[in-house]
Amino acid sequence: MVGHNSAYPDYTGSVALKYVKRGYTTLCRHGVILLLVPVAASLVLELGNMYQLGELTRLWEVAKQTDLTFNLVSAIVCCSVLLGVLVTMFLLQQRPVYLVDYHCYRAPDSWKVTRAQFDQIVSATKDFGEDSLQFMSKVLHRSGLGDETYAPPSLTNVPMDLTMSAARTEFETIAFSAVKDLLNTTGVQPRQIGIIITNSSLFNTTPSLSATIMNHFKMSSKTLNYNLAGMGCSAGVIAI
Repeated sequence: MVGHNSAYPDYTGSVALKYVKRGYTTLCRHGVILLLVPVAASLVLELGNMYQLGELTRLWEVAKQTDLTFNLVSAIVCCSVLLGVLVTMFLLQQRPVYLVDYHCYRAPDSWKVTRAQFDQIVSATKDFGEDSLQFMSKVLHRSGLGDETYAPPSLTNVPMDLTMSAARTEFETIAFSAVKDLLNTTGVQPRQIGIIITNSSLFNTTPSLSATIMNHFKMSSKTLNYNLAGMGCSAGVIAI
């Protein structure tokens, strides 16, 4: 075992590794721009210094009377490099992303289920022992879910309908309704959409969920679609 050298501070306990990774990723992503900014600044200062000393004016007069000199070539090169740096910075900058609008699916009241009702539904499956039922009930009551929680019929029916068909019906009911209302609210046509991303914790089918939405709303064949599935608890906006 290698002991810690007391001569140097130990940052492993105070600095989370995720922040180090985040900083490294940001540095790599913007590294080119960070290198180009000092170059552009030095070129601007050099041109400004030449202008204050009158060298640019003299070079222009010399250029009109004689052949180009080395200093004039240097000035042209500096201007060209500066222009190239500005163009590169413009091309490499990230395009802003705006949230135009959003829509959440509101399930019908028939989907509502209380915690006590769900305890009875799970118990009716006869798949769990008394200890497991008590543990799941304790977790449910401490999870923050109230008696106004919605659950799909496939989980509240007795017996539960844990099939691919039921899961796809649930997805289509939720996704199609949410996307339709969102398009109606924003006035965006389906063929105007350039990218569509779906994200699911467990459900993963063929054709994919994103392709299902594309086909249902007749989106353009040029629309890029990404289907993130099987991510478990990592599913969500942060995964996208």
